[in-house]
Amino acid sequence: MIDEPLKLFAQRLYHADYLHGYKTLEELWTLGILDALAVLDFAKLYGVVLDIGPGGGLPGLVLAISLPNTRFVMLDSSQKACTFLQSMCHELSLNNVEVVHGRAEEFGKSNREAFDAVVSRAVAETRILVEYAAAPLKLGGTVYLWKGPAWREELERANRAVAELGLEFLGVHRYLLGDKQRVIIALKKIKETPLRYPRKPGIPEKRPL
Repeated sequence: MIDEPLKLFAQRLYHADYLHGYKTLEELWTLGILDALAVLDFAKLYGVVLDIGPGGGLPGLVLAISLPNTRFVMLDSSQKACTFLQSMCHELSLNNVEVVHGRAEEFGKSNREAFDAVVSRAVAETRILVEYAAAPLKLGGTVYLWKGPAWREELERANRAVAELGLEFLGVHRYLLGDKQRVIIALKKIKETPLRYPRKPGIPEKRPL
């Protein structure tokens, strides 16, 4: 049963309040756990998946619990987040997860075209995220980005970056969580990302494409 480990994870994450801003366990379940699972309503994740900036494990750890035959690499620059994720993997006996402490820019340089999919939720603006995600993604692979109401404006600002990095817009999955409108943007890698990307740590955020 997947529900039991998900419930245990939700309880542990709720008590690790330095990793999230949810006010109640119910809010974390709806706006965190169910939000992470929404991608499975329209996408199949297989092979090896990279989660950039999972923090306390959203969406990657939730997806890893739900998809035991898919491998997940959880990349986060916060040592506290990585320590929590490692403890959860041990407690839940997850053998399909690798936790990596590091910067997305440096990781992308040394792990080019290694992943079948990249996921990221609430980490940065779209034009910044695509620079983190493009290089590690295999040709033909897909990026899934969880976004809020401003997704259209973000996507418009990201048009140049998407083209420059070898990606193309696939579509948008819209859904409601309670009264909140949520969106997952999907982009496909159609050509190799130029070797100059990602740029040095901090540059994508300071000077987005």
